[in-house]
Amino acid sequence: MTALIARQGSHAVFTSQSKSHRFAQRLPQAEVVEFAESGHMPWLDEPERFFQVVGDWLGRHVD
Repeated sequence: MTALIARQGSHAVFTSQSKSHRFAQRLPQAEVVEFAESGHMPWLDEPERFFQVVGDWLGRHVD
């Protein structure tokens, strides 16, 4: 199993929202989560929410 979250900061300049969605569509367990207050590094811009999202995803997909 590949563990992945396709994440998207609303202020990201390196990747567009449409690219994140296309990428996620090709991976069976991927999810796109938008971080409204983040750029390219949501783990720095919104750390509490980022790590909550990652933890929740892991809880659903990793035994």
